[in-house]
Amino acid sequence: MGLWANLPLAIGCAISLTAFTAFSLVLGQHISVPVALGAVFLMGVLFTVISATGIRSWILRNLPHGVAHGTGIGIGLFLLLIAANGVGLVIKNPLDGLPVALGDFTTFPVMMSLVGLAVIIGLEKLKVPGGILLTIIGISIVGLIFDPNVHFSGVFAMPSLSDENGNSLIGSLDIMGALNPVVLPSVLALVMTAVFDATGTIRAVAGQANLLDKDGQIIDGGKALTTDSMSSVFFWPRGCSSGSGIHRVCGGYGGGR
Repeated sequence: MGLWANLPLAIGCAISLTAFTAFSLVLGQHISVPVALGAVFLMGVLFTVISATGIRSWILRNLPHGVAHGTGIGIGLFLLLIAANGVGLVIKNPLDGLPVALGDFTTFPVMMSLVGLAVIIGLEKLKVPGGILLTIIGISIVGLIFDPNVHFSGVFAMPSLSDENGNSLIGSLDIMGALNPVVLPSVLALVMTAVFDATGTIRAVAGQANLLDKDGQIIDGGKALTTDSMSSVFFWPRGCSSGSGIHRVCGGYGGGR
């Protein structure tokens, strides 16, 4: 992104596409990991074609500002839902009706999460540099001291690069399996999600970083979109879902970096 588009936008695994690949394809439809990565590869190829032919640039130019901002907000709320479920603030509803329900607000993780969220909002309001990181460190220390379920296991650790059966995820790819008529609709769903999700994310991040021109368009947006889409083609060898510009960059911009 820096060499081609000259933009300070980081590229990483798109959280929405990662969730779709893991929870919908692998866990929900019981598609094997190699086939799912094959679907990611095919999605990356189609995604690059859409970007290189200018279709995605046309979408970006005609995307209403409200939709662009709403996409960024929606991704943030999606991440908030994942975090809230992780600490028990929201849980799976055991009854019929809504899929989620409120958790127990009296548990230590939930209370500390709410305190941390309030502190982050306050520090961001006061424009304290590194407020989010400072809050994470502070809440982590409090958890280590007072929560018996939190245990220190080291500062650094290597990620697991294999599944539960010991099969490596590196270089795992099954394109022919992804071309199965049963899987192709999922490939198209990945493409549509990537087009609007990643496009809206880049627009939101560029706006946060003051990288929009006087007409509200991304500076060198065409190069940024091409770089963003091509990364998806090369993410599968590492066992990853598709890549895109990541919304977490906004945290650095908000901190003045």
